[in-house]
Amino acid sequence: MRTVYYGKSHEEIAEKGVYAIAEGLKGNNAAEKESLLLCLDKYLDPWFGYKLPYANEIFELLEYVVINANTIPVKEEALHL
Repeated sequence: MRTVYYGKSHEEIAEKGVYAIAEGLKGNNAAEKESLLLCLDKYLDPWFGYKLPYANEIFELLEYVVINANTIPVKEEALHL
């Protein structure tokens, strides 16, 4: 069983914009990628009420995550979003 969580640092990345998110998702640390993706769920799920002006660009980044070399859990989290 694996546990994924995110913190204030991940929220700050999400709020900084698409370039900061891209940097986080292009890194080598799979656990950090999973945490950032989990955090993005908060900002992309309509239930939470956030309306990011760069949401479409985030979805393009998620496509990048899925088609490039990433661990299966990272790809699954990206597909979930």
